[in-house]
Amino acid sequence: MKIIVAALCTCLFACTLAESGELEVASAQREVLAPVAVTTWSDRNPVVWPARVTRIQIFLRRGEDNAFGQQVNALALVVCDGAVVTQALRVPLVDGTRFLESLNRVFAVRELPGSEFSHSIAGSFYVGPRPGPIGDELDPRYVTQLLDASGQHQAATLSAVAFPL
Repeated sequence: MKIIVAALCTCLFACTLAESGELEVASAQREVLAPVAVTTWSDRNPVVWPARVTRIQIFLRRGEDNAFGQQVNALALVVCDGAVVTQALRVPLVDGTRFLESLNRVFAVRELPGSEFSHSIAGSFYVGPRPGPIGDELDPRYVTQLLDASGQHQAATLSAVAFPL
């Protein structure tokens, strides 16, 4: 009975904070200090998995078109621990296979049996709206949206793999 009362009190307290505006939602807690630079991927500019990061997510999306309306690249966005976009890479379509192979090498080095590391790749090089010119930086509003999507993606993944078989 004490556990039920404690749970109800906690829930009531959280609801009171939410109504008063003192309880911030996850997206409001994230402060985007600066736009993220967009660079072109190559073997000399690989995806990096920082040392203290345990979870890395790669979000792929359609890139820019040339003057003839043909897609020439894709955008790969690297999110670490759901909290920061560490890289925004313009991937030339001709290098798409090499890019994905390089990701597998990065993942294989970090994810060893018994480790706490995890990774995921979401999206596609060819799916999504035509973004128009991407420029040299990501808009901070887009970065915030991406971090929110990262949290939702992680929650859905954990829910799926935690389901008892």
